[in-house]
Amino acid sequence: MAKEMTTAPGIRRAARWGFLVMGGVLLFWLPIEDTNLAGVQIMALTLCLLAGIHYSKEISARNGIIPLTLYGLAIGSLAVPLAIFLMIMKNGLHGHATSDYSFADIREIFRLAPYWGFAGALIGLGAWHWLRRWV
Repeated sequence: MAKEMTTAPGIRRAARWGFLVMGGVLLFWLPIEDTNLAGVQIMALTLCLLAGIHYSKEISARNGIIPLTLYGLAIGSLAVPLAIFLMIMKNGLHGHATSDYSFADIREIFRLAPYWGFAGALIGLGAWHWLRRWV
């Protein structure tokens, strides 16, 4: 029988520290001439995961597999618009004649949206399994 687990205050505190670290990473990343798509995707997914942890309600394995999987799907899917926002923000702040991220790069991020959603759903499924099995 699965035990009930609530979100510990320590994990929310860790998420707040994670936001501070990611803010420093973003401030370091913005002035650098970088056109790497993987970096912006990792930053967007990390920010979405931290937001999901910080703003989540009480989590338990009794919530069921469907809600946690859908929660993960939402987190993974929201990483795509955040990545595009970060790319556009960096393009706007630099103001070069040629932007760091082209329209083809933004289109590539859109093309990967279903995969990020699926990855988020797998993370939610793994969280449900971990809560059910080990906590």
